Amino acid sequence: RPQYYSTKPEIATVSSTGVVTGLNLGATTILATITVGGVTGTTSYDVIVTRPVAATVMICGQACTTPVPGTGIAFTPASFTVSATQAQVQGLAGAVVTFTVAANTFTATTTPNNTQCFNVTFANPGAAGAVPPSTNAGDIGTLCSGSQSRLFTTPGTYTYTNTTNGATGTIIVQ
Repeated sequence: RPQYYSTKPEIATVSSTGVVTGLNLGATTILATITVGGVTGTTSYDVIVTRPVAATVMICGQACTTPVPGTGIAFTPASFTVSATQAQVQGLAGAVVTFTVAANTFTATTTPNNTQCFNVTFANPGAAGAVPPSTNAGDIGTLCSGSQSRLFTTPGTYTYTNTTNGATGTIIVQ
């Protein structure tokens, strides 16, 4: 069985079975060495640890190009794919998804029942982790303007809903 080494273990470590784990942004070289019958063979490969792919969901009102019928509110894009690992070996775990409402998007007449803000909930709120230094995790809740971010570290399909008008969206974390 080969032995594995990282030239910069502060950037990425490698297990005894060759699984590489990114720890910090940067580059390192992974070395694999094996001796069979007195002959030693060595190979190496470079690893660049990058940020995971992130995405922004815009929550738009009357100016939406694909509004929910009768409400004028939609998520843009409605479905998208992000990466929790960015190519399995390369990348720090965790996709950050930011939900953003532009200032002055909502008024008392924008949503049904004179609700002035947007309320985003997840089918699986436990998967929507906090993005440090914030402690906000789980459902977005009421969002009138500005942004809220959530961290997704486990691959899967996550749906979210606007409880005001029923608009839905999907995050696919790979």
